[in-house]
Amino acid sequence: MNSIIPQINENSAATPPPKNTGSFLPINPLVSIWKHIILSILVMVIISLAGIPIAFKLANEQYSVQAVVMVAPRFVKNLKDDQEFEIQSNSQYREFVQQQVKTINRYDIVENAYKKLPDEIKQTWQKENESERQSIERLQGALNIKPVPDTYQITVGLEGHKKAGLAEIVNAVVNSFIEKYKNEEFYGSDQRVKDLENERERLNNDIHDKINRRTKLAQELSVTTLNDSIINPYDQLLTNSKGALAEATRARIVAETQFSAVDPKNSVESKQTLDAMAREIIIKDNGLNSLKASLYQKRSDLLAKISPLGKAHPARIAAEKELTEIDEEIEHASEKLMVPMRKMILDQRVSEVKRTKEVEENLKKQVEVQSSTASQFSKGFQEAINLGADIDRSRKQLDSVQDRLDYLSLEMQAPGFVRLFSAAQTPLSPYKGGGRKKYILLIGLAGVFVGLAVPVGIDFLDPRIRFVRDLEQLLKLPSLGWIIERKDEATQTLAEDQIMRLAASLERDFKNHGTRTFLLTAIKQHSGVSTLTLELAAELTNLGIKTLAVEANAMNPDERYLMDEDESHNPKTKKTAARLGLAGMLALEDCDKSNHSDQFKKLSGKLQIGELKGRRHLPQIQGFKAILEDIKNYYDVVLIDAPPIRLSSDTESLINYSDCTLLVVEAEAVSKSKVKQTVAHLEKLNPNSFGTILNRVQIHRGDKQMKNLLNEYKTGDRTTTRSRISKLLWN
Repeated sequence: MNSIIPQINENSAATPPPKNTGSFLPINPLVSIWKHIILSILVMVIISLAGIPIAFKLANEQYSVQAVVMVAPRFVKNLKDDQEFEIQSNSQYREFVQQQVKTINRYDIVENAYKKLPDEIKQTWQKENESERQSIERLQGALNIKPVPDTYQITVGLEGHKKAGLAEIVNAVVNSFIEKYKNEEFYGSDQRVKDLENERERLNNDIHDKINRRTKLAQELSVTTLNDSIINPYDQLLTNSKGALAEATRARIVAETQFSAVDPKNSVESKQTLDAMAREIIIKDNGLNSLKASLYQKRSDLLAKISPLGKAHPARIAAEKELTEIDEEIEHASEKLMVPMRKMILDQRVSEVKRTKEVEENLKKQVEVQSSTASQFSKGFQEAINLGADIDRSRKQLDSVQDRLDYLSLEMQAPGFVRLFSAAQTPLSPYKGGGRKKYILLIGLAGVFVGLAVPVGIDFLDPRIRFVRDLEQLLKLPSLGWIIERKDEATQTLAEDQIMRLAASLERDFKNHGTRTFLLTAIKQHSGVSTLTLELAAELTNLGIKTLAVEANAMNPDERYLMDEDESHNPKTKKTAARLGLAGMLALEDCDKSNHSDQFKKLSGKLQIGELKGRRHLPQIQGFKAILEDIKNYYDVVLIDAPPIRLSSDTESLINYSDCTLLVVEAEAVSKSKVKQTVAHLEKLNPNSFGTILNRVQIHRGDKQMKNLLNEYKTGDRTTTRSRISKLLWN
């Protein structure tokens, strides 16, 4: 969107707005005070009246007492453990301290302290017709509890108008808190001690019963020592007996095998083995060996005799016969001895088998007896060992229980984390109070200050556009001009001058840049657009520029477009003018330029909107461009009085047919946000050029510069605006 026309900015279009008053605020405080003088006086009166009881209350003597509680970061070491229990970090300690701060005035703690107070102390605190609970709750809120920075201390304070009883109440609350803290620190300590004592008694009884049972088992087992390091003697006997049984079984198997190896009934090999064993024994027989030796000697002698003899020699034959007999005798002697030897070997093997069997059977019986005895002994022995382990475990538990009992009995008397550091003392004198006149004076001054500050604050926070500088600072663009609100002769004179300046600006823009069509619109209804349009049209006409004011506001038609002042008493003229309206021209589809020309000739610088027939928008607005071109044939400048841009879509269409769009902003009627939204909407429509006019600028009492400006317009005299300070500094 193009910025405002430079030619309009070169020379100020209207009377320059008064500068700031020199205040550090963007407003004039004096103007604000006079503007809201009733509110200012009302605030002063209310604060002053409300401050009187406050002054009397502040003037009352106030006494204060304070007790100090120590919150240690560590728990002092005890007899059981040489280490001190310590809070691990600063954050945990701070949380612990804050917890104690929130706990001190807990209802149950304060209630316990309050009930322990003597009646005369309660009477100093409890108000008349106040219940005990209400008094306790009031005491809860009255206690001032806070940690002391950079220390391990918490202060518990209480204030009152009477010094009697304050220290006793604070000390009672602190003592109740410490007592409650210890009970909660060792929560249920009495019940826990009782449970531990019951557990100790149960463990003692259990140990006694198990010792008696183990003694009885030792007597039954005939042992004096029962522990895991002792080996069960029956286990050793049973082991030895089982080893002997295994050896006996092995011997029986060997004996049976040896007997089977020589039993001739089994096989030929067994018989041969028996014969071999019998021969081995016979060979070692001394009698047989002596007989064989003598017979072998005799045989040797015979062989020596017959060796030189021939085979047919009778002596040889007799000798050979004798040799044969000797051999038969040796064989017969050996065979005769084999029978008893075989029997002897068999009898030995049978006897060995029988012996080993008997040994094995006896060992089996012994093992069975010993197994039964060892099982009974082992059961009793293992029970005794388990009883010993149970007794040791119970004794350890008993020691733990006893240690815990000792710990609780000691720690319940220990100071712990929280303890009283300094008790509250009865105050000797009040720490504040008195001086009622001083407080009344201060509150009165405060009321005056607030009463003066409220109007200034109201105007400072006022979101509306009030002065042209507000509009220019908001849009970052210079305004085309501003028009004062007309209330009297002076303001009327200044307003007329401002209208003339605006008309002169439009004239320069028309002559220098050929701008012929100006559309005037506002943000809301009744912003003075119609009045401004008609006055500008009249001034431009006076300047020699044929100007037509076109009423295009179908939402709020103005009767001033229907007649001139000299026609106001002629109804026929008013009726005739209505037929020549803009709406009638737009509604005629078959109208031609000749019809337009006849109508334009009858206009007296104003074109009313005409008969709308209940419509709130212009009919067939697209035909306005053709009508506008016809108007330009008869008029130099056209001023279009359009409805508010935020309310009517007609204005958006008319902007497309205008050379310049002028936004009329009513002072103290629209907010800055509304103006920004409207301008942003206009930017989207992209008008050829754009300007703003601030209308109906209010004059308030106390605005010295505006007063001087009006005085100059009214009297023509120069007004001196220099203050006494400026005269003193700059002469």
